[in-house]
Amino acid sequence: MDKNNGSVLNRRYTALLFSIEYEKNGNKFKTHAKVEWNDSCENGHNTFSITGSRYEFDTRSQSYKFWSGGCIHEELSEQFPHLRPYI
Repeated sequence: MDKNNGSVLNRRYTALLFSIEYEKNGNKFKTHAKVEWNDSCENGHNTFSITGSRYEFDTRSQSYKFWSGGCIHEELSEQFPHLRPYI
């Protein structure tokens, strides 16, 4: 870690990961949230982000299929209320 303007840069790729499975309108879903605060771009500035991935259960294949991802803040706020102050 380097010091820059009094703050500590985190150049390691680190993240907090959260995951939940649930039912909504009769369908099964799985949602993952990733919270990051680091300098993974190595540009001298820490960056904060919360992104997610949502999967829907496919009854034919009996597996989860990708549904949506990226900046899905409404979904993340609903499924992970403890993250709301940071979204």
